[in-house]
Amino acid sequence: MQDAVELAQRVASLLDNGRRVATYKLALLLALIDACAELEQPQDEQPVSILELADRVIDLYWPQVRPYDERGQLRQSTQARSRILVAVTSMRGLGPTPSSVRRLVPVPYERARLKVARTLADQPLPALQRPGSAFLYDDTWLYDGVTRAELDRRGWQVSS
Repeated sequence: MQDAVELAQRVASLLDNGRRVATYKLALLLALIDACAELEQPQDEQPVSILELADRVIDLYWPQVRPYDERGQLRQSTQARSRILVAVTSMRGLGPTPSSVRRLVPVPYERARLKVARTLADQPLPALQRPGSAFLYDDTWLYDGVTRAELDRRGWQVSS
């Protein structure tokens, strides 16, 4: 029980003290929580697929990228272009849900999924745990501009 309390305190600290210019970190944190909650047998060293996290983030952003009355899309970032929003928006007209797009037109879905996964690996995955030490997953190999070759070598996975 003490581990759970400590984890909750660290996550709360991240939310209180972390610098945010977009909603990426919050979406990533929700995706991580969901992925870990669905593990059949939670283990300390259980890897989590960055591609699975991308699927979950796509699901989270799907309703957010629909046009918001006459003003257009809701703004999710202080930056001019948001790579995840652009990737999810690119699929929005292809089907009513991400799972239907994945099933009916897998090539555009996979293209967008890879863009989201690369964005997660570039930005929120290496930045989520800072300031402070790595306590959710090993982020020592993640950095802004991480290569596809490095992601392939690591199996597109993060682990504790």
